[in-house]
Amino acid sequence: MMHKLVVNQVWHSMGLEQSQMFATVFDGITRHNPEGMWFRRQAEAEGFKSAVQWRDSGRDIPEGDEARALIAALEAKLAARS
Repeated sequence: MMHKLVVNQVWHSMGLEQSQMFATVFDGITRHNPEGMWFRRQAEAEGFKSAVQWRDSGRDIPEGDEARALIAALEAKLAARS
């Protein structure tokens, strides 16, 4: 959905600078919310292929408190490897 908003913004404004700023804002939002953080930790702990398979499988990406709990478990797993 956010990608569609970025594309629509480009189409409407046809201004590169504004569109790059808009894309940067959405990129920051998606990386730093619990869902984005879960995806990154899942990729670090289980491999990028595993995270992409989960995303593409149709299973829900964990949200909110569920994502936070899974992030904590993944971080513990990563710490145990160190």
